[in-house]
Amino acid sequence: MRRLTLSQRDALLGLALISPVMIFVLVFVAWPFIDTIRTSFFNYNLLKPKQVGWIGLQNYITLFTTGNLIPMWIRTVLLAFSTIAGQLVVGLLIALMLNRPFVGRGIVRSSFVIPWALPTLVAAFAIRWLFDANFGPTNQVLSLFGLPFQGFPWLGRTDTAMPVVIMAHVWKGLGYVILLMLAGLQTIPTDLYEAARVDGANMWQEFRRITLPHLRYVISIAFVLRFIWTFNWFDFVFLTTSGGPSQSTMTLPVSVYITAFKSFNMGKAAAIATVMALTLMLFSVLFIRVAMQEETEI
Repeated sequence: MRRLTLSQRDALLGLALISPVMIFVLVFVAWPFIDTIRTSFFNYNLLKPKQVGWIGLQNYITLFTTGNLIPMWIRTVLLAFSTIAGQLVVGLLIALMLNRPFVGRGIVRSSFVIPWALPTLVAAFAIRWLFDANFGPTNQVLSLFGLPFQGFPWLGRTDTAMPVVIMAHVWKGLGYVILLMLAGLQTIPTDLYEAARVDGANMWQEFRRITLPHLRYVISIAFVLRFIWTFNWFDFVFLTTSGGPSQSTMTLPVSVYITAFKSFNMGKAAAIATVMALTLMLFSVLFIRVAMQEETEI
């Protein structure tokens, strides 16, 4: 029997080491995704198991024509991009302040992580209490300034529910973005700022010429990770508004849950989930390509 060479043994060792992860991905990621796509082409209702049958693209046609899919898609994308924009802008500003030395900096840094570390259930009910029409402190504080917000139903109006949900998403995930930005800021050499000050650069020029270029990779990673997380985030929206009022906050993840476990239409729910997966892949690939292209141009 021919003995294996050193490189062949190293290859086999590497394959053996990654095989548990590969098996996990195949069983719990790849196969469910493939099965979801397969189910989307079937008339599959849990209440009518004997009527399961192949219907091709009918679920997708129904969603696009009568299923309110496009408005839900727009709301989900709007929620994701608005949340990410708010978190990146506010998170970067707070990280810049927390990166400077001051008394009690460690305690202040830790306090910004609390919303992110809170369980989603606790955070959702905290938002519902804050914006409660009768007992919420938001209306009470605004009323103290003479503003007509006594009994104002923030989460019960179609024009204010989505802005409140977006603000809640920004608040909930802000700590994660701040941590990423702080980590990126601490990798920037301080001698670059010293040299810029010697050349007469002001704070804005330092930020535009030094800080932003060095944070480009961190911002790209934060964008992709937060987009995937926010786009898929079901429980926070569901616990806050349940998609209402009048479906003004009905996003794709909430619609998948309601369609699958309240209407028991698994085929239609699988079609919505497939649209979500394709959207995530499209936006992630596009943004990563743009970020990599800009990285090579620097």
